[in-house]
Amino acid sequence: MMNLRGMAVFLHLGLVTGSLAYVLFSRGLLYTPAATAVTLTLAEPLTAGLLGIWVLKEQVHFFSAVGIALLVGGLIVLVKRTPSAEGKEY
Repeated sequence: MMNLRGMAVFLHLGLVTGSLAYVLFSRGLLYTPAATAVTLTLAEPLTAGLLGIWVLKEQVHFFSAVGIALLVGGLIVLVKRTPSAEGKEY
C-alpha cells in the first residue's frame, strides 16, 4: 500500500515535473524553426541515454551502443545538410 509521502512524490513527478516539461517544450516549439525542433527532438533521447550512462553508471549493451551511434549519425547528417547562413541551398 502506498503511503502519503509516496503519493505526494508520485503526484509531483507526474503532474508538476512532467507537465511543466511538456508545457515548456510545446511553448518552445512555437518559436523554433521546424528543422531546429526536429534536431532537438532527436537529441533528447541521446542526451537521456548518455546521462544514464555517465550519471547513473548504466551498462552499455550492444543495441544501446548501436542506437547511440545511429542518433549521432543522424544528427551529423542533419547538421551537415543545413543550409549555411549565406542562404545556399542543399
